[in-house]
Amino acid sequence: LGPDFFLVLPSAALPLVMDAAVLAACDIPDEHCSKRRRMQRPEHLEPGLTSRPWHDPESLPWCAELERNFDAIRSEAVAALAGEAWPLVRGSVGLTLGKGEWRELVMLGEGSELGRKLCPTAAGLLDLVPAAKDLADSIGSCGNAIFALLTPGARLHAHCGPTNTRLTCHLGIQVPDGCAIRVGDEERTWQEGKCLVFDDSWEHEVWNSSSSLRVVLLVNFWHPDLPPERWKDTAEELREGFVDLDD
Repeated sequence: LGPDFFLVLPSAALPLVMDAAVLAACDIPDEHCSKRRRMQRPEHLEPGLTSRPWHDPESLPWCAELERNFDAIRSEAVAALAGEAWPLVRGSVGLTLGKGEWRELVMLGEGSELGRKLCPTAAGLLDLVPAAKDLADSIGSCGNAIFALLTPGARLHAHCGPTNTRLTCHLGIQVPDGCAIRVGDEERTWQEGKCLVFDDSWEHEVWNSSSSLRVVLLVNFWHPDLPPERWKDTAEELREGFVDLDD
């Protein structure tokens, strides 16, 4: 198994986090902690990190840079779509249940050579995001950056990501009507050229009810509350906990 497998581990396969661990990480009202016990179920839970389903992209200057360069990013992504089919995200069949497809063009981390060649603008911008590049380059860190394609009629059923030490950004690239994402108990939709930021250790699901492709630029990055001096040790914890290096 590689780290990308744990991007798509379905919630049915995730054990409930022990109440003590959740409460140790929860310094906000009891009602919120109760919701966390139900809806935030990563296998790896780091205490002390801000926990909420949705985060503000305006707090991340690099999100504004992605938005400012949207036209070039989209142009390269659309051209890449016209080439050979992108590979399936590993483990995605367990989420789509065989209905529709979730495909990827990797931009950071293992297997990114083709994506970086086809989409140099996005590659260059992502290289300037230390929290994303370090995460993707860390063995066992359970994160990367990809152009993510969801085919018409596809649904990624409810699941939780592997750890609360990362957040996820989606930049809308091609977003037809009928597409949406739920994180926690709040549903949102993408806007082309705009970023959404969320914590995928909370239960979430994604669907494309349209007759067209939905494409986003997906970027995993270290949680802003996790200091850079903790990145290496945290990646090692994740490597030891999740990744079978012999497979």
